Amino acid sequence: MHRQNTRHIVGDLLRDCPLSGALERTRLSRVIRRERPTLIIDAINTATIFFGPRAIRHLIRYYEVIGGTLRELFRVTKGARPEQYVKIGTTGTGGMGFNIPLLHEGMATEALLEKVALAGAQTQLLLMLARTPDMPVVKEVKPATAVFSTALVEGKRAGQPCTLVDGGESGAFSPDEFRVVANVGGMEYVGADDVAAVILEELSGNSTGHDVLAACNGALLTPSYRSGVMLARTLQEAEERCQGHGLRCVTTGKLGPKRVEELLQEAAVVLDVLGEYSAMSECGVSETRKRLRRNPRLLAKRLQWWTRQLAAYFQSTQVKVKPHPGDLVAWIFRQEFGGRRTTKD
Repeated sequence: MHRQNTRHIVGDLLRDCPLSGALERTRLSRVIRRERPTLIIDAINTATIFFGPRAIRHLIRYYEVIGGTLRELFRVTKGARPEQYVKIGTTGTGGMGFNIPLLHEGMATEALLEKVALAGAQTQLLLMLARTPDMPVVKEVKPATAVFSTALVEGKRAGQPCTLVDGGESGAFSPDEFRVVANVGGMEYVGADDVAAVILEELSGNSTGHDVLAACNGALLTPSYRSGVMLARTLQEAEERCQGHGLRCVTTGKLGPKRVEELLQEAAVVLDVLGEYSAMSECGVSETRKRLRRNPRLLAKRLQWWTRQLAAYFQSTQVKVKPHPGDLVAWIFRQEFGGRRTTKD
């Protein structure tokens, strides 16, 4: 994709605005929602197009918009969304190391290293996108070499006609320049047709070995069977020790938002009264409420411990979460704090 067309599609992503506004107003999101494609081949060189002072912020917003648009499309169409999303990535240096010889005085400059960092950040964002529920199959093909179409174009230099080699978004090169770039020991090159052939193979379901995300997933250290066994043993031992304390600790304040802690504490009260969570679905809400009322001492003990923990938290932290109306949490605050949360900056 030529740079002017790329700027037309993603240029409005360079402006700061809330994500919700970006999903509604950006051309990229509108194109996806309007066309509702069955597959997306993303050939935008984001590591180059977003290069600048706020490059990482723009790159993140780019994939926030893509991911948000695909999720919204999945929700609105009740499951219809692109089946595959293929990104043509980059290494940032044409596959070379720090000793890149072209245009950089024999050594990679800081600007070039920033582009390399963006190329790596892009792969990690794509990996995150691929591991998100309700997303299409996400792949990345990352050429580690110069990409030329090998098509010849006619041009002019110094007023004289000349034949040039099409270098895609990098522009046209003279035959001698092309020879230097494609030389063994330099960047070398791969034809654009070869890249397209790999993508078509991947889209057909054939494993070419060139999907970077598949390689990353294969190399990642993931949960093991032994870890699952150890988890069960650890939780069982923790439960046994908690029984000796009389009342187990449910939350420590490590999880956020605070709504998670509220739900854990409410679940603990139900577990104390009913004995197991499955009993709640069998009893129903009204019967559970009756059983809670029949156990005022147990409920008071749990709430007393919880209130002390919450009071310590709220006296040392600025609170940004309000209790939901009707929650058990709201009842506690009415009893202990007169309906107000005490805060300190």
